[in-house]
Amino acid sequence: MAAEGKNSPADIFLTVDTVRITRGKDLDLLQSIDSATLETKVPAYLQDADNQWFAFSPACPHSVLRQNRCDQPAKDLPIPRQI
Repeated sequence: MAAEGKNSPADIFLTVDTVRITRGKDLDLLQSIDSATLETKVPAYLQDADNQWFAFSPACPHSVLRQNRCDQPAKDLPIPRQI
């Protein structure tokens, strides 16, 4: 996006990394959006103060363990959970 500048065809920038979205804002690659729907539906803590980004959900690192493909028992993992 930085290389394409104003010629970028991107309308939406999706990422799972808050560092990337912050860097995009710092590099002036994002622009504010005026959307009553987003401002109403998205909780304030998931919105940028300048309305340059809206998050779908808070960051939630996760992993999935398939019992039959893991050499280490689930009970020995830091936070075992069954899905």
